[in-house]
Amino acid sequence: MAATAVPSPPSGPDDAAEFADALSVDDGERAFFGDPLAELVGLDPLGSAEEDPDLRAGYRSLAPGPVIDVGARVRLALYRVHLALVMRVESVPRAYGGEFAARLDTWSAWRVTRQLAVVDALEA
Repeated sequence: MAATAVPSPPSGPDDAAEFADALSVDDGERAFFGDPLAELVGLDPLGSAEEDPDLRAGYRSLAPGPVIDVGARVRLALYRVHLALVMRVESVPRAYGGEFAARLDTWSAWRVTRQLAVVDALEA
C-alpha cells in the first residue's frame, strides 16, 4: 500500500475525527519496495496466488500486470522463503507450543527448502 501522511495519534476520543481522512494503513512487513508480487505471497501464503486466473484478472482490470516471467517467479519464491522464515521466527514471541509449533517448524523448513529449489531450477 502507498504511504499516507497521518497525523499523530489522538490524545482523547474528541481527537479521533482527525483520522477520518486517512486513506491507507501501511503493512511494513509486506512492503518490499512496492513490489506487488510480495502482496500475492501474502494473499495466499500456503499456495500460489499468482496462478489464480480470477485474481490476475482483477489486477489487470486496474493496471497492466503483474507479468509472471522467470524473474517474477524467482522473486515470488524468495518472498515465500522470507514469509516462511517470518512465520517461524514470530512463533517464539507469540508463544506457539505443542503440535502447532512442531507442525509450523516442519512446514517452514519444507517451504524454505522447496522454494530455494524453485530458485535453483529457474536460474539453471
